[in-house]
Amino acid sequence: MKTQGNLAYPDAQSGSAAEPSAESPPALLPVAAVDARLVARVVDRLVAALGQSLPVSAAAAEKRPGSHPSLQPCRWDEVANAGDADASVAAIVLLLAAKHDAAQTALVDDIARRAKESPGTRVLLVGTFLRHFADARTIRDEAEVRRRLDGVPITFLRAGHLLGDGTRLACRLRSLSWLAPLVPRRISSTFLNESDLWAMVATEAAEAGTMRRASCRELTLLGRNRPWREVLGEHNPGGPLSAGLRGLATVLSFLLVGQLVALFVGPLRRWSSRLRSCWFDTLYPQSVTELLSLYNRYGYRDVKVVGYNTGVVHFGQTFPGRTVVSTIKTAGPPRIDGYRVKLDAGTLMRTTIDALRADDKELFVVPNYSYISMGTCFFVPVHGSGSEVTTVADTIERVLLYDPVEDRLVATSRSEEAFGRYLYNPASGALLLRLYVRAKEKSRYFVKQETLSATSGEAVLEVFADREPSNIEIRKSQAASETIDVYKYYDQGDGEGGGAGALEMPKDAIGRLWDRLEENPISSYLFHAMVRKFGYHVELFFTKEEFVRFWETHTELPISKIQLRYVKQDGMPHSPFGKHDCISADLFMRRKHSSVFQEYLRNNFSHVQSNVGKHSMLAG
Repeated sequence: MKTQGNLAYPDAQSGSAAEPSAESPPALLPVAAVDARLVARVVDRLVAALGQSLPVSAAAAEKRPGSHPSLQPCRWDEVANAGDADASVAAIVLLLAAKHDAAQTALVDDIARRAKESPGTRVLLVGTFLRHFADARTIRDEAEVRRRLDGVPITFLRAGHLLGDGTRLACRLRSLSWLAPLVPRRISSTFLNESDLWAMVATEAAEAGTMRRASCRELTLLGRNRPWREVLGEHNPGGPLSAGLRGLATVLSFLLVGQLVALFVGPLRRWSSRLRSCWFDTLYPQSVTELLSLYNRYGYRDVKVVGYNTGVVHFGQTFPGRTVVSTIKTAGPPRIDGYRVKLDAGTLMRTTIDALRADDKELFVVPNYSYISMGTCFFVPVHGSGSEVTTVADTIERVLLYDPVEDRLVATSRSEEAFGRYLYNPASGALLLRLYVRAKEKSRYFVKQETLSATSGEAVLEVFADREPSNIEIRKSQAASETIDVYKYYDQGDGEGGGAGALEMPKDAIGRLWDRLEENPISSYLFHAMVRKFGYHVELFFTKEEFVRFWETHTELPISKIQLRYVKQDGMPHSPFGKHDCISADLFMRRKHSSVFQEYLRNNFSHVQSNVGKHSMLAG
């Protein structure tokens, strides 16, 4: 395994996080108050604090709740001209004003001068998360600050909506809390406790002296994604006036006033970045840099990174309190080098297939549904119909990941221990950034289909024992059906022969239909909505013994579709088929029957392995 170093403060020898010295903590230079904002002292060193237009006085600051425990007030002009104040400066922390004005411009210029006089000084800029909503003013102001700090290492620290007794938002929430019954629960945003922001600022400032001198580092701490209704309710000041207004709002909610207002306001988000920041549950970063700023050691538990988002859109999986971050817009085009393909994790499989086809190549494994991100294949078993290779992950040779727990990049290849530690292990929290996949020459396939009468589990296993086809699938339309359909796929190599049965890709008619539905936004929405609302989907991996028992007992279950594949052992520690060959059972039924099926599993297969990426059991 090759470690790319700690993103924040690497130890050049081991790649592990370097701890700041307790005996000689780095000095931190304070920043002047802008618009009467507070500044404060961290662990006897100086760092700017987040103020909300409060008076700059020791009495006011000492009573301010929500601050970091070790923060004390001070003013830039009290120490800026101290004799050797900047002799050992490690970090300068600036709280960016809501609007970049002349006062802040002069301050930034002064900071740039002082930082350049003290080599190694890093400037920490604390601002808003509106940058992730393409807010033009925020982008322009950050670019201006970046330009004036050219040549100085900087870190942007962006925060979600800030909650705390002294924040402006908290004051507004108290005055508007009576509106809570009117606000639909689907209207949500991210809320960050002021103390959590302070902890991040204090940590970054204290460790600034141990960081690599990168030109720019970006970190965003969103906080939990919560309904405004819930947050408003928590700020109810009480009293008869508030109770009366809340009662009025409750009556209006029965008249659907809040829902009607939401229907009107919702479409306006398209034209207002600030409105989008107040109502969202999913973000679409535009680059890997932005993705890494959202997924960091401070806030990764509040974020769920997805690819094409099939788990949420199709299976109805929910992640309460977490903001979904999609990688789909961070991907560049596939880079093909012989029979090796370099891919960003967010690259669509559909895009990869098209790029390889233009080069007369193809993936070893092509699933029925190709609108998934390639990075998903590293954490979720994805298999296809016509290949001797079981899953896409079997063809992944090398990956680049970010581990937020260890706060470092990890580059590892298939033969190394770290590869197995992360493969099929979403619980690791690792973020896949890039992967290298093997490809092969373009082939054509033909399929032979036969229908067999109801047979025993042992007889089904005998069907899979046929090694002449490149792959075999077995389908059963209903659990109680008396017949099964067997599909045997054969690789034609150079594409000659096969006649009318030849396929360009080893997909069945259902798989081709799924892709066609996805290509049209209307049909895609209807397709996913129907499955999400009325369908229940699960894939289980049975050992041969478990499968025989399942086949003997499944006929009374309310299952609408059964699809069976043979899955080969891969030896990976977190793989559901790491220790033995398995039979994959892809099952679909109506959602109203799911409780019966789950009870059946609890009574008969309580420890059966499942595919976490194709699993309606995770749905809320």
